[in-house]
Amino acid sequence: MKKVFVILLAVFEINLLANSSVLSRVPLPQEVFIKFDMRDCDISCDDKIEEDQIIIFTDDGSKSQVLTNKNGQTENLYYDKIIQKDENVFLKHNGNPQVRLALIIPQKNIHRYATTVTNSVISYLMAKNAQFEIKVFNIGNEDPLSLRIAFENVKKLRFKVAIAPLTPKGADFTAKNISDLLIFIPTINANFIQNPPQNIIFGGISYQKQIDLLSRYANEKIATFSDGSNLGERLNIIASRNNNIAYSNKITNSKVNLKYMLKGNKRLNNASIFLNMPLVKSSLLASQLRVYDVYPYSLLSTQINYHPMLLSLTQYQDRKKLYIANSISPSPLNIRATNALFGHTIVYDWVNYATNVGLDYLYANYFSQGEPRIFKEMISSNQIIYNTSILKSSRHGFYLQGE
Repeated sequence: MKKVFVILLAVFEINLLANSSVLSRVPLPQEVFIKFDMRDCDISCDDKIEEDQIIIFTDDGSKSQVLTNKNGQTENLYYDKIIQKDENVFLKHNGNPQVRLALIIPQKNIHRYATTVTNSVISYLMAKNAQFEIKVFNIGNEDPLSLRIAFENVKKLRFKVAIAPLTPKGADFTAKNISDLLIFIPTINANFIQNPPQNIIFGGISYQKQIDLLSRYANEKIATFSDGSNLGERLNIIASRNNNIAYSNKITNSKVNLKYMLKGNKRLNNASIFLNMPLVKSSLLASQLRVYDVYPYSLLSTQINYHPMLLSLTQYQDRKKLYIANSISPSPLNIRATNALFGHTIVYDWVNYATNVGLDYLYANYFSQGEPRIFKEMISSNQIIYNTSILKSSRHGFYLQGE
């Protein structure tokens, strides 16, 4: 009896302590940014630099390079700096840059790509260990005057090559008015431009090619959903060119109640549904079809929904019939690593991937002629030609259709 009493008393004391409102004495967590500073690399260190370098960026914007041998073992470490001369100029050279490059950035039009395209350019050149000077011309928007002034300033500063992530509007103006610069536009496919000029290389993926491939997994009953954006409507037009559309609708708000679109909608049952919307809205629709007893023949999506977040936003059962077109091929480890250290990916983001591919072509054919190319995509009629494949998703990732 005494033993039972002692045990009950102990349990009572534990519960009492658990319910106590006394504040814990454990200190709050703190963020600490560790600075791994090292001495500048001297001549003897430079002599030891080899291939297969993995680049690491430290907190002060400096660059460290970890050298690895063929077995993947670390052999040496040296330290170098990128000099940010001002907020728009990035330098890494000893007075004679191998690469002089202008970036035309309409920040208000391309939003986050203003940063990621710039970082993609820097990371590629760092991975190549190139000597470079990059000048960023942040023009705000794509009105004709801003573009004309920017390109005039590029020429005044004697830049011969420019990268310009533009929308169709800005690309159309550039194609019609700028003929004396070599320009790479990573965001637009040449099909968007009438009579594309020879001085512009286009890096945009071909949505026409992607939809043509997706159509192999469709039946004759086609439905489309878009978000009302220019891209969404363009994808609707492409999907409807050779098909009779049984149903089409727009989801302009991710908080919309889909019951009125889906419940009892016979036009969606056994239909091939094109998801011409961004990730969140496409995931929302895919997850609600089964809720309202809609069973499609297939779900079809272009590049816009190729993202690992799709795996967490949808259940596996909701995407079993989903086919995704993808034009991003595997990239070398050092290129992926340097891009990742800037906080973005070229594995899932086609604009960042296109920027690397286009710069790789310029580097091998203009800045360092004869240099072997890293990426395998060819250029035809001034357009990057991507290898497009169809992917399906498992419970934990993506795989090639047919594997």
